[in-house]
Amino acid sequence: DQKHNIIPLGRELEYIRNYLMIVQIRDPELFTFELNAQPEAEKCLIPKLTLQPIVENSILHGFKEKMSRRRLTVNAAVEHGRLEYVRQSLELEESLGRSASIGLNNVSERCQLYFGESFSMEIHSRRGTGTRVTLNATAIYGEGEEHDTSGHY
Repeated sequence: DQKHNIIPLGRELEYIRNYLMIVQIRDPELFTFELNAQPEAEKCLIPKLTLQPIVENSILHGFKEKMSRRRLTVNAAVEHGRLEYVRQSLELEESLGRSASIGLNNVSERCQLYFGESFSMEIHSRRGTGTRVTLNATAIYGEGEEHDTSGHY
């Protein structure tokens, strides 16, 4: 649906929450999750299915081993007119595999097309501790109108 390829971050977080609840029905002991977003960040527009592939990769590649503490956290905030959303999984034992890197490349390319030069992606991973993926871009609201108040995505 080309008409609805750009959605509010809040809607993307709803999709993720529903997906995570389904995964937990199948395996309630696999991990815990937390989704946190400032109300202002929830209104920011992003390409549909931006965070979903990152969340799926964290489950498929990061939670293979049975470990005592597995947690997936998504945080979204707006600071200085920029939107920052972070996915972090703790106790990640597997390094990112080929399919994970393909998914991250696709997300990066789609966001680069939408946000342009303001978009950046950082990945920090430490075996046995976790992986943090940070996506950062200019906050866009409504009909493509940029918002200059404090914020990060």
